[in-house]
Amino acid sequence: MGDRKIRNEWEEWKDIGRRIEKLIREDVRRLADSAKPGDWKEQGKKIEGKVKSQIADAVGAEPDADWDEIGKNAKSSAKESVTDWAGAEPEDDWKTIGKKAEAKVKSQTADLVGAKPDDDWSSIGRHVESKLKSKLRDWLNE
Repeated sequence: MGDRKIRNEWEEWKDIGRRIEKLIREDVRRLADSAKPGDWKEQGKKIEGKVKSQIADAVGAEPDADWDEIGKNAKSSAKESVTDWAGAEPEDDWKTIGKKAEAKVKSQTADLVGAKPDDDWSSIGRHVESKLKSKLRDWLNE
């Protein structure tokens, strides 16, 4: 469930990026078709404002937030997503979250290849090697 949630959140972020890019392209196309040379400075500021507002909205900040606030919200959102996936606690620091994420990756990999969750990477690697050799032997003997 957690991996699916992270994948879904990642896909949401990618979709948000695509939508923002599409809106920017539409605005620029519209401006290029209608703007007079003297209007570009004003139009550029409007585009910048629109982009900033859309990014703010994407990270849960107020539309008129400054870049520092937008950055804090983005960092908070990223930390929340990684914390949830890794099984960490909201008050954990990044070092703790990172260690829990590494442990989860190792545990999931071990589970995938039939090793114990607390095995070290060398042992996990031997399981991978053994499974691969077994599959190759089966395939060659068919």
